[in-house]
Amino acid sequence: MKNLLRFIGYFLFGGFIGIGFLILVLWLFRISTPANALAKLMKVDLWELIYVPLVSMVLAFVAIIIHIVVHEVGHLVGGLATGYRFMSFRVFSFIFFKDDTTGKLKCRQFNIAGTGGQCLLIPPNESPEQMPVFWYNMSGVFATIALTIVGIVWFILAADDAPFQIIFSAFLAVIGLFLAILNGVPMKINGVPNDSMTYRLISKN
Repeated sequence: MKNLLRFIGYFLFGGFIGIGFLILVLWLFRISTPANALAKLMKVDLWELIYVPLVSMVLAFVAIIIHIVVHEVGHLVGGLATGYRFMSFRVFSFIFFKDDTTGKLKCRQFNIAGTGGQCLLIPPNESPEQMPVFWYNMSGVFATIALTIVGIVWFILAADDAPFQIIFSAFLAVIGLFLAILNGVPMKINGVPNDSMTYRLISKN
């Protein structure tokens, strides 16, 4: 019970922080005033407050899954477009990989701490000096940014009488902004380099 209450508390706190961050971004880019953004978020009937928080948790989880899939697909497309070959594609603990013997696609459970997904590709037979590393490593960040823009535009255009569209689009935008920073700014997370740090390290060698 304590863990459930703690989770709800963290969720509500993170939601307020995320909404505030989204409103700040909309204001900085002169897309919407804080008053208009708040008014749009607050146009939810009182009776809806019974199930809106529960549905919002589900929408947040769905938004996270979509962002992870789109991010890894970005790596996949960027890699394949520059000569890499498919090896494995993982979302959470479900990994799809190509069997070396049969060449067929298989699915297993496999997890790496600190990562929500991973797309591993086999590099082309190029010399280290000619090895294409930019698009494979950075396309995931670009895909995240693109989906974040979709979320922001959707939030702006969402009808006032469609609260779940407003909430879901806000989650797409807020989670996307967070992930774009998390993967786009060179850093190590639990000792594991993120996408931009990986590209930065490879580029030096």
